Amino acid sequence: MGSLELLIERVEGSELDAGQSVILTFSVDGGAKYRSDPLTLVGEATVLQARVTISAPPGGAMKALACEVHNVLGENRTKVIGKGQLSLHGTIQPRMSGGREASEEIMLKGPKGAAGQQLSVRLR
Repeated sequence: MGSLELLIERVEGSELDAGQSVILTFSVDGGAKYRSDPLTLVGEATVLQARVTISAPPGGAMKALACEVHNVLGENRTKVIGKGQLSLHGTIQPRMSGGREASEEIMLKGPKGAAGQQLSVRLR
């Protein structure tokens, strides 16, 4: 597998506010982090259409996808408000039209016991 394409479809969390800007970061097996463009939320549940492509680590086997939600505080300043991980073992299944795809929910934990978020993604 040369790369993993993530289609972010929805982010949901009780502490997310309308007008708040967030950035999503992803990494595979502790490798380089790939980030989304800043996303403006419309409330506790926001339907998104964002895409992030992650290069495969050396060796090509992808075991786990890590995700973080960052609240944008200002110019070059963010605060992590959620972290989570998804095992990639056996999750991406062949599609009838060719290629491989999976729809997954990533549960993110908030800092210091705060409420977390739920992220809906499609993996290709």
